[in-house]
Amino acid sequence: MLTRISLLGAIIATLIIGGSHTARTVGQHAEGERQESHARHQVHPVGMALENAEALGLSEKQVAVLRDMLAELKEAGSAAHAELERLERRIHELKEAGQLTEATLEALKGEQRDVQGSLGQLRERLAHALTGLLTEEQLQRLHAIMQEREARRHDDRESPTGLRGHPIAWALELHERLGMNEEQIKVLRAVWAALKESMANIGRKMEEVERRVAELKETGRWNEEAAADIERHMAALHRAADKTREAGGHLHELLTEDQMRRLEEIMDAQHAGRAAREFLLEFLMAARERLEITPQQFTQLQYLQADYIRAFAPVRERAELLEIRVHEEFEGREPPPDIREEMQGLERAHAELREAISQRALEVLTPDQRERLERILHPGGRRERREG
Repeated sequence: MLTRISLLGAIIATLIIGGSHTARTVGQHAEGERQESHARHQVHPVGMALENAEALGLSEKQVAVLRDMLAELKEAGSAAHAELERLERRIHELKEAGQLTEATLEALKGEQRDVQGSLGQLRERLAHALTGLLTEEQLQRLHAIMQEREARRHDDRESPTGLRGHPIAWALELHERLGMNEEQIKVLRAVWAALKESMANIGRKMEEVERRVAELKETGRWNEEAAADIERHMAALHRAADKTREAGGHLHELLTEDQMRRLEEIMDAQHAGRAAREFLLEFLMAARERLEITPQQFTQLQYLQADYIRAFAPVRERAELLEIRVHEEFEGREPPPDIREEMQGLERAHAELREAISQRALEVLTPDQRERLERILHPGGRRERREG
């Protein structure tokens, strides 16, 4: 069982890692400042807690406190965004006038870093405040919800239908190893076909909404009211997609107990492997009990987590500044090669940082724990591979 402090560390790490997608498309930037701001606040632990108040069993008092915290975060975020835009415009103006010296540029960049740093400190302070507001059980649930959300975002990015890694797809691909009979396979194929068709219909509706957004912007009718209406439509479609995924997941009614057990073992190994590939340190901390990591080892991993957060901060700040510049200067258009190259460079820097931290994390484990980790990731001494 994770302690309250380590739970908070895991929640903050999920927040930071989940918000570090620097190689985003221009179309995503063009969705507008209002939706971008709303999305960022919703993925913050405070926003996630409010969004899942019922699932977490929050009291009215807890909800009221969280609303105040989220309002503070939104207000600070809007002020920071406005100040960053002002500083970016100032840099652009001085550059156009031929008056931008290296010293002035560095001073203005320093002001931008200060703004980003202040906002980052507020976000972390509000996340830390959750330990005094939520119970340990609620923190556990929140951590699980945030991990599930990030895993789903990964699947949605990998698969247009959002069905990559669905249990039914796994069962059909592994039907021989699971010992499924012809009737089971026939029923599952029918369920899978219906599920894909339902998700395709939802996908087409989402595309219609996106076309509507483009039309509103092209005709100058894009405003707060239109954005709120679009946001409601997209939220409803996402809820419908979630229900559709869950409706197709009643495998326990079609498979035997032994077949379900084998399927779950294979899927667990695949999910563990993906988590370990994305960031091994986070996986090791989450798998503390399974690996029998000692308190001393866990403390070392927490120190590594702190090193990661500190080292990643300037990368994240630069990525966010680039996002603002792309949104402001190149909305709806492909940014120039130098910006794309810088974005790719930030992605490489982040990947190299994760790899370096992960290698140091492996050194914390004993040989026996490393063998156990290998068995978790590759049960039976073989890699399970799923093409989606």
